[in-house]
Amino acid sequence: MLVYLLTYFFILVSNLIKLKFSKKVSWMLTLFVVLYFTIFIGLRYQVGGDWGAYLSHYQNLELNNFLGNLLSWDPGYVILEYISKIFGFGVYGVNVLCAIIFMSSFVYFSKVFRIPLSFSLLIAFPYLIMVVVNGYSRQGVAIGLSMVVYSLYYQNKIFKSFIFYILAILFHKITIISGLIYFSKRKFDLRIITLLLIIFYTIYSIFKNNFDVFLRYYFLSPMQSEGGIIRILVNVLAASLFFIFYKHWKYFFPSEYQIWKIFSLFSIFVLFFTLITRATTVGDRILLYFYPLQIVVLYRTLLLIRNRNLKYIFFTFIVFLYSSMLVVWLLFATHRSFWLPYNNLLFRII
Repeated sequence: MLVYLLTYFFILVSNLIKLKFSKKVSWMLTLFVVLYFTIFIGLRYQVGGDWGAYLSHYQNLELNNFLGNLLSWDPGYVILEYISKIFGFGVYGVNVLCAIIFMSSFVYFSKVFRIPLSFSLLIAFPYLIMVVVNGYSRQGVAIGLSMVVYSLYYQNKIFKSFIFYILAILFHKITIISGLIYFSKRKFDLRIITLLLIIFYTIYSIFKNNFDVFLRYYFLSPMQSEGGIIRILVNVLAASLFFIFYKHWKYFFPSEYQIWKIFSLFSIFVLFFTLITRATTVGDRILLYFYPLQIVVLYRTLLLIRNRNLKYIFFTFIVFLYSSMLVVWLLFATHRSFWLPYNNLLFRII
């Protein structure tokens, strides 16, 4: 538990200390952060709810049945397994590659939307990084690549965003929901909609059995996630702040307005869907792909608050909220034993 708390403590301190660095020093600090979390995530040892499943799949992977393996699981992840197995890096090689992809995507997202990396980590570490990326490798990579999709789309690099969108789906099929961003323009582009439909149909046709299992697993016998409704409400909190300041968003951030508007509306829809169906697990898992809404809206809200005292109060509220999420999860989460104690391959070597 100490490793998690110390990591978050240093993230918090980096937010409180406002120092200006040269571009070279800033680049080196960013590189250090990426390296730290690559080791933290990639070299974890027996950490995460799916550790056993990932290890078993890697050990049973047959190099002479490439096509069969691609179609049996998420192909993007299987390719990383093949790379690691060929070079003899073990499951740690797969995890390191996943960590590099996620952290690179995370840093790119923060840079494109002009959000300090320290603030992005303040919001993302308590659950997205510590639990999801540090435990569910495929989802972690898919969420990271989705953040690249949002960044490229925001820059009007539509074709490149489609490439990363397809890559993200290849790591986890539920990532299809990230395609919601393509509906954020006021005037729909028929070519984009057509391409989306082709992607949906192709992915569904290839992995029809997997989708059928997913539907039965999550919808026909709705699963309950303890804490799921709380995480959904946090996303809805960000959505509510967006609508409270929507006039300011239109004025100060017009190029982002439609993107976060549709994400906010969808977050509210998921809340009502979850309350009606009681399928908290599916609502919780879907909104992981819209976790960036929290990062952007909370930071932009800080910028929009002009009164210095109110700004400090709001920042304190953010720190309290996410620190509470971290501590409560570590102390009371049903599956916390899979993440505690934190262990790392380096600890065993040393």
